Amino acid sequence: MSARALPQLLVLGLFLAGTAAAQGRLDPDAMRERMKAQIEETVAALELTGDKAESVRAILTSQAEKRTTMMQELRERRGQGQGQRQGQGRRGGMREQLAALDEETTTMLSEVLTKEEVEKYAELQATRRAARGRGRVPVG
Repeated sequence: MSARALPQLLVLGLFLAGTAAAQGRLDPDAMRERMKAQIEETVAALELTGDKAESVRAILTSQAEKRTTMMQELRERRGQGQGQRQGQGRRGGMREQLAALDEETTTMLSEVLTKEEVEKYAELQATRRAARGRGRVPVG
């Protein structure tokens, strides 16, 4: 597989998995498997090996678990009969929390990766966001 094809396949896979997740089709085990696959794709795309790869896996796994917990809490609040207007403010707060989590992740990765690897990670994240239709480019 060519180096150019990997990011395109990654984006397509994440788009399809994200679409299915958004529609509630993935169970928690499938979500965990998708998370593991995404982390492995990140490690491969950054061409990491050894201790550096293990450190990045640990960071991304921990941060993904935090993200999952945040999202579950949001879903639970919505499921408790809160109205759309009430939920709007909460989603805005959730965006801020997720942005802070992204910044925290980048900071943690900066302690392990080179500047070039962090930049490549940021590019991967931007591509993933665009594939989900959000189009937000991470700061950092």
